[in-house]
Amino acid sequence: MTKSIIVGNIFLALSLALGLNLAYGQNKIDTITLAQGEVMDILLIEQKQHAEEALKSYFETVIPIGRRMNYRPLPGFKIVDHTKGNLCPTYLILAKWDNLQSRQGFLNNITDEVPDFHERRREIWSYFGTRYYEMGEDHTLTIDRSKFHIATAYWLDDDSNVFQDWEQKVRKMGGELLITLTGGTSPLGYRYDPNYFVITAWKNEASFAAFQKEIAQLAPHGVQHVNEFILK
Repeated sequence: MTKSIIVGNIFLALSLALGLNLAYGQNKIDTITLAQGEVMDILLIEQKQHAEEALKSYFETVIPIGRRMNYRPLPGFKIVDHTKGNLCPTYLILAKWDNLQSRQGFLNNITDEVPDFHERRREIWSYFGTRYYEMGEDHTLTIDRSKFHIATAYWLDDDSNVFQDWEQKVRKMGGELLITLTGGTSPLGYRYDPNYFVITAWKNEASFAAFQKEIAQLAPHGVQHVNEFILK
């Protein structure tokens, strides 16, 4: 078996395990249902080169343990570009857990079963940012893959109204706010802590470009930092 086939098989297996969308360029709809009290993960990752064997070993060892502890992958995204900020990971992974107890239980107990868990991650990924959020209410988001999707993260001063103005502009310009995440927790060593993390959907790239032109007029008062990723 050639190396390219091996790498392809590993990527396919990991994609299925982590919920990555494989239907690039196809009209496909994914529906994510989150119940009150469940916990949603966002993972932003950038894989190192030549890490395929380590990735395969990680997949075979860690993912089954996570599933046993109620880890459930959700449809995710490939990140194809970034429009704001100095961070550009390659994937946005989404997942959910039954509750905070199961999420935190995994963090507390995984090194009992895989002592080199964090070392394995560092061997595979050059960047690994994680934040998880407890759902305060039931929420369903529909991802229409024919649309243009964006993930935006804001770090703000406490007295800033920029996000509220930004939300209004999204709606005014025809964007869909698929999910808005606030609060949340980052595990030690995986800090990613925006005040807001939002996934929006747009009819096409041109409609998002028009929105970008519109929000360029917003005063940046109170904005500490912004990450924004183009998703596929």
